[in-house]
Amino acid sequence: MSPTPGTNVLYYTTDKTGVTVLDDYQPLLAKVAFTHQDGTVNLAGIDHAGASFSAQGVPFVRPGESMPNSDCCLAPAT
Repeated sequence: MSPTPGTNVLYYTTDKTGVTVLDDYQPLLAKVAFTHQDGTVNLAGIDHAGASFSAQGVPFVRPGESMPNSDCCLAPAT
């Protein structure tokens, strides 16, 4: 699966600046807004309080790939 604008993803972040995270084990809801050639994506999302946020240059993790120890977004399995 390749990320395309509009793809729903689960966003995991370690940097909570500007977002409300009520439970570290629950990801944030996001959509891909832009795909970079290096495989990273820009996101538009909603935090746990319902506020909108954006994130740039986020690694896109496909189902079955291991997640990094940093911010990333995971495409839900289809």
